[in-house]
Amino acid sequence: MKPESPSQFDGAALINRGKFEVAFEGGPGAFAILTKFGGPQGLRDAGRRRLLNLARKLAPRMGAQLVTDIMNTLDAQTVTVPGTAAAEAVLPRLAVSLRNVLD
Repeated sequence: MKPESPSQFDGAALINRGKFEVAFEGGPGAFAILTKFGGPQGLRDAGRRRLLNLARKLAPRMGAQLVTDIMNTLDAQTVTVPGTAAAEAVLPRLAVSLRNVLD
């Protein structure tokens, strides 16, 4: 199936590449968190309080749930794969690119 527009293709490629399901559910708060803190290690280092402060500014009603979901996902992560450090650097740029495509 051919994409209807280049931006639909670009968005799909970024979604598949970055696995940004949480960004769609979390809206602007999730994009801001990914952009500022990056991947799993950056999110862990930031901690619940910093994530919550940022999420509540951009998503007052769902910020707390977004951060709870992020922290639960991090707690469930038991394996670190090669390339995790590279993902920490790439995820913020992918979040910005995806946000631009979707806007």
